[in-house]
Amino acid sequence: MLLTEQGIVQTLVVVGKGSFVVERKPGETGPGDDEE
Repeated sequence: MLLTEQGIVQTLVVVGKGSFVVERKPGETGPGDDEE
């Protein structure tokens, strides 16, 4: 994996989404999901 600026940003986004998904449990609403 090349540590380009774009690559780093993409990695952070993927890691952030992964962490967000892992932290959310089924049936629970996360930040900004009040509409669901």
